[in-house]
Amino acid sequence: MRVLHDNGASPELSMTFSTRLATPEDRPRLLAAVASTASPLQLAHAVDTLLAHPSVHPCFLVEKGEMLAGVAPITLVPHLALGGLVAWLPVGVMVLSGDPATRDAALAAVNEYARAHGILHVLLPPAALSAEDAAALGFAPDASGCWRRSARPSPKALG
Repeated sequence: MRVLHDNGASPELSMTFSTRLATPEDRPRLLAAVASTASPLQLAHAVDTLLAHPSVHPCFLVEKGEMLAGVAPITLVPHLALGGLVAWLPVGVMVLSGDPATRDAALAAVNEYARAHGILHVLLPPAALSAEDAAALGFAPDASGCWRRSARPSPKALG
């Protein structure tokens, strides 16, 4: 679990978010949170697919206390032009709290996850961020029209 404080403020003055990977136990909560986005049958299938294959479809939950503040579903896909797997967020971050800090916490967790797994690029659809927000978060326009953030993988110790 990762705890983030927005804007670098002291914990007493800032909102605290935690991020973690979703598990099958999160199914009811996740379904309830995104119920208005699609038909119930389609949504149940999508959530079940996400939760059944975390190695291909990791899904980050952003929580503020007991409240689910955001969801960041990821699909890991091979990208020939970028030379490896990319973390593709087809809907960006689903912010349920109305707070942009939720989005920022989710994207920080996604970036950390990607680096730890040797994934060098995170891609977002163009509508997920404004140009100003994209630049502030380290994203740049990709030739595909998406926003791309590239990073070096985390160092690994073998032993």
